Amino acid sequence: MRSGVAFTVLLLAVGCGGGDEAARTASRSTVESIAFASSRDGDFEIYTMRPDGTGVRQLTENEETGEAERRDEGPKWSPDGHWIAFTSGRDHGRGGVEIYELYVMRADGTGERRLTDNDVADLLVGWTENGEIVFWRCSEGVAGCKLAVIDRDGGDERTVYETEDAVVALGWISGDEVYATIVDRDAESFDEAETFAIDIGNGDRRTVETSGLPSPDGTQLLILSDRDKNGRCLFHDCSGHALELYVDDRRLTRTTAMEADAHWSPGGKRILFGRIENDQGDDYELWVMNADGTCETQLTDNGDWDWTPDWYGRPEDDRTLTC
Repeated sequence: MRSGVAFTVLLLAVGCGGGDEAARTASRSTVESIAFASSRDGDFEIYTMRPDGTGVRQLTENEETGEAERRDEGPKWSPDGHWIAFTSGRDHGRGGVEIYELYVMRADGTGERRLTDNDVADLLVGWTENGEIVFWRCSEGVAGCKLAVIDRDGGDERTVYETEDAVVALGWISGDEVYATIVDRDAESFDEAETFAIDIGNGDRRTVETSGLPSPDGTQLLILSDRDKNGRCLFHDCSGHALELYVDDRRLTRTTAMEADAHWSPGGKRILFGRIENDQGDDYELWVMNADGTCETQLTDNGDWDWTPDWYGRPEDDRTLTC
């Protein structure tokens, strides 16, 4: 199973030609690597690092403006580790999610290519097992959305599903199904959101009774929830309490901070997540811990935001942390 969580929108390119030959010669991450977005250079850019927080490398570089139009965010590794897809507003002269376009680049940051060009929001990126890119295209902020699939070179784009409601998150992709969390466009809270599995081939939708990110072996669910009402929701456009991390019914985090962007490691032995502390002046940082909640370790520590991570590696290389 190939899985990954995209960021919750409401809370908040490859070289030309070559085909298979280009894929064979593209730079590949030969060790475990975390791709993430960071505002540490003034605008949000895409970076990679090792799972212990070392070896940080900046892959994209835009002119610093202090405005939203230069944001590169939401990186997602291709299944083979050769490519990274991400969204960016760099080519538009205004802010807001509606200017985000879809881009792709090699794992070392070379060969960037813009795949979409429009005046609506292209968001919440993922990859199918055969190397196609899946994303949501929304015409009204994060509502009025179409689920689209496109080739890595920007060709053969097709729409497979449409909804007038708001897409909160692209949860994960398993086989021919995309799992997504969708809430009525007029809903007053996320409590009304539902998770659906959408068939990429024919667009059929079915309701998923349990929400959460399955572990690589499918035996456990990684869940973000405010069920224990610990801490407060930190943003002006949300209500309720800070989200905590759970595996099934076992609570792993116990702070007043808010957790987000949770991922399993490639073999399911560790959990990667983002955390923001007690007020809006604080910043998201990235953390990792063992799947049982032990050995919680901070990976990034600066005055800027590090978030929307994705983890690439071989399941057989996965290992637990030693405290």
